[in-house]
Amino acid sequence: MHWHRSEYDVATGYFEQALAIHRERGDDRGEAEVLNNLGIVLWHLGRYDASAGSLRAALALYEDAGERRGRQVTLSNIGFLEAGLGHYDTALDHYRRADDAIEMRRQDRAIWINNVATVYRKLGRAGRAIEEYRKALSIYREIGDRRGECDSLNHIGACFAELGRDGEALIHHQKALNLSRDLLERFEEAAALRSIGEVHLRAGRHRVAAEQLEASLGLARAIGDAYQEARALDGLAEVAAQTRDEARARSHRRRALELYDALGVPEADALRARLLGPSDASGA
Repeated sequence: MHWHRSEYDVATGYFEQALAIHRERGDDRGEAEVLNNLGIVLWHLGRYDASAGSLRAALALYEDAGERRGRQVTLSNIGFLEAGLGHYDTALDHYRRADDAIEMRRQDRAIWINNVATVYRKLGRAGRAIEEYRKALSIYREIGDRRGECDSLNHIGACFAELGRDGEALIHHQKALNLSRDLLERFEEAAALRSIGEVHLRAGRHRVAAEQLEASLGLARAIGDAYQEARALDGLAEVAAQTRDEARARSHRRRALELYDALGVPEADALRARLLGPSDASGA
């Protein structure tokens, strides 16, 4: 419950208590389940190395126990982590291994499709990604997974934005925003607000863009999500640059770059190039 309310520090504390109990009892399956969930929460906190360690420990326990569904879910989660770090071939390999395991439950299938679609989007195949996100969205709606529905809507909106179809992007992000607020799902709310702000920014509506991005930034900081914080700062830097507030733009970009670098995500290189210029970026 704390995880899905974006209260990641609190969720981590409960997962760590549960982990200690399972280990004391020698319950390997219970330990693996907690490690898998803990890995996702640590990812949200930007603790990617710890997240990877937790997920790989869960995978080893599931493999030792011959627990195929747990192995499948954990492989998909590791793929998600690798994709976020820009390791797309490694991510796809984990997704393939997950798909080979057993017939997935419908919710697991939707998550898997959603994750694979994200790799397509990161590789510049937004059209193909939309097709896959819509498949996931359909399953989420059929089984009543509103949080998954919200996630897919945000991703579809991002794809339309990359295709230059901002009207459709705005519609999907607004739907995600409304749903996230109904669910009190602050992670998805922050993502929707940031994306809505970016649509307004591209249209030159700087005041509205700044309002949405500031709201996203506040939520990101409240839930302790460093990646979301960096993305919001990156957007606010562009607002400042377009309104000729170069000092604010540089300040926001430097802070965003610090966060991106600490996380080890590929967004760092693109931002470094904008901040320092092509001639300086390679040596930074």
